[in-house]
Amino acid sequence: MLGLQSPPNSQHMSLSEDDEAARAIRNALASAIDRGDSTVRQFQAELCDNGALRQLYNLAVARRPLALEALRLLAYRNRIVVQQLANMGAIELLEQILVREARNGTASGALQAAALQLLTSLLAFNLEIHSQ
Repeated sequence: MLGLQSPPNSQHMSLSEDDEAARAIRNALASAIDRGDSTVRQFQAELCDNGALRQLYNLAVARRPLALEALRLLAYRNRIVVQQLANMGAIELLEQILVREARNGTASGALQAAALQLLTSLLAFNLEIHSQ
C-alpha cells in the first residue's frame, strides 16, 4: 500500500517518507483519472480500505499539502469518500487553514491552494448539496 501504513512499533515515518507516500498516491490516482481508467472507483475503495484515507487525513491535519492533494483525488467523483471526509472534520480543518491560518499568515501558499482545491472537490462531489 505505497508505504502509508506504519510498521509495528514505529512512532512516525519521517516527513519525507510521508510526503513521498502521499505523492505516490496522488500520482497514481491522477494517472488513472487522466487515462479515464474504469477502475478508478475500485482503486479509491482499495486505498480507503487499506487505511489511506485516515493516514492522508492525519497528514492533512499536520498541514502537508501533498496529503490534501491526494485526498482531493480520493474524493474525485466519490460521494462516499466525500462523506467520510466530512465526518472526519475536513470542512472544519479546511476552514481553519483557509480563514484563520491564511489571515494570520501561518498557512503557506501551497497549503492554501491545496486546501482550496480539496474544498472545491468536496463541494462538487457532494450530491446532498446539489438539487436533483
